Amino acid sequence: MTNMFRIILVQILFLCCLGSISSQTVPNFVLNDINGNSHNLYSYLNEDKVVIIDVFATWCSNCWTLHKEDKLKHLYSTYGPDGTDQLMILFIEGDLQTANSTLFDNPFGDWTKDVPYPIFNPNGLDDSFIEAFSSDGVPTTNVICPRTRENIADAFAEDLSEIIEIIQDCNTISNVSDLQILGAREVTKPICLNSNIEFSVLNTGTSSIDSFFVSAIDSDGFTISSELISAELLPGEEIDINLGEFNLPQALVSDKASIQIETLDDVVLNNAQEVTFIHAPEVFNELTLRIVSDFWAVEDNTRWWIENSEGDRVTGVNLLESLGEFEESFFLENNDCFTFVIVDDFGDGMVLGSILLTDDQGNVLFDDSNFGDRGEASFEYVGSAVTSTEQLNGEEYALDLVPSVSVIDQLQIQYAVHREGTSITLYDSNGSLLQRFPSLPIALDNKLTIDVHNLPTGVYIVSMQNPEGVLTKRFIKQ
Repeated sequence: MTNMFRIILVQILFLCCLGSISSQTVPNFVLNDINGNSHNLYSYLNEDKVVIIDVFATWCSNCWTLHKEDKLKHLYSTYGPDGTDQLMILFIEGDLQTANSTLFDNPFGDWTKDVPYPIFNPNGLDDSFIEAFSSDGVPTTNVICPRTRENIADAFAEDLSEIIEIIQDCNTISNVSDLQILGAREVTKPICLNSNIEFSVLNTGTSSIDSFFVSAIDSDGFTISSELISAELLPGEEIDINLGEFNLPQALVSDKASIQIETLDDVVLNNAQEVTFIHAPEVFNELTLRIVSDFWAVEDNTRWWIENSEGDRVTGVNLLESLGEFEESFFLENNDCFTFVIVDDFGDGMVLGSILLTDDQGNVLFDDSNFGDRGEASFEYVGSAVTSTEQLNGEEYALDLVPSVSVIDQLQIQYAVHREGTSITLYDSNGSLLQRFPSLPIALDNKLTIDVHNLPTGVYIVSMQNPEGVLTKRFIKQ
């Protein structure tokens, strides 16, 4: 509660002015970043680079929200040293009492993770620095023009398209074409057997783009899908793209797809992403969800649900209470590929709370409270507690296990059989036959008890088969 009240108090004390600030010639400064590298403001300006000085504090929730929007990261990719090299960003912690360790570990998360531009945590700052770059508190995103050395705007509240317009006011950046795929250059995505190849493309250049070509290529170099996108994309705008389905064979541990964008005059090589698809974890038993919500859960309409492979919700939409603690354990009714989804309308996740979704073995399926506007995790549920039934040649066969999925000493098999020649077989997880019960009697409600107390701990499969089909159930021997 102490940290929470501190953050609320700080937000009240540091209400910041939005929009433009008065133009003024800024003083020079020389600071060492957290890696020990020296940076001279005037040196960057003398190189004809626009300089963005972003002043933040690790305890500032508004600073964190803006930081996670990645606006500066997108700009740096296009106009920074690996792009057109026309812009530099300096990310400066303005609270002189902040320890270096707090940059990496605090209630919001790691401020340094995936940040490509230099980060500073100075022990001291001159009054001239405070007056020029953070006189109204934090966050402040100063835009400095190289030729005039004037601070022309505080752009922290602007969207990306407006910031692109502002940096062009310095008259050193223009006629830049660049599309980039949002997210990391390398992504790992757990799926069951198939998934849509979905991604977002952002225009970070100064010019609008009328059309571009996108393609997905598999690990063998074959084109999975390709499409010509015809849509006007203005600077700062993004578009969602779906290139169709990617299939991951059960026999493969993982497979890769390379997503690529091609335009006629794209000047920056940030338009590719490699996605590694891996099999989603299997869940055999009950799930447990534990949530500690933050102060803004109600205001931000933070909520969660679970949906099946068809996108239908199999749980209700569960709204979170502010500063609440929630724990629930539950089974799912059918074997399927499911996705846990949590959504926050404000878009800052639940950084001062916690989320933990685990299976009954303690394996973590989802634990990211810093999920932005939407977090999700897929898993394959193979421990359905309901009877497995199927129409085989017009007759309904049934196979059920008691206990349903977790067994210690004895396993009771309940089944319905409509014809002779039906058998039940017990296999281990490698498919080795352990026990077989042939020629089951015809009965619509029959039981078979198996002593399993000598079996090693692990996953086992019960299979009922005849020439007309097969039903299977899995269980865990504890």
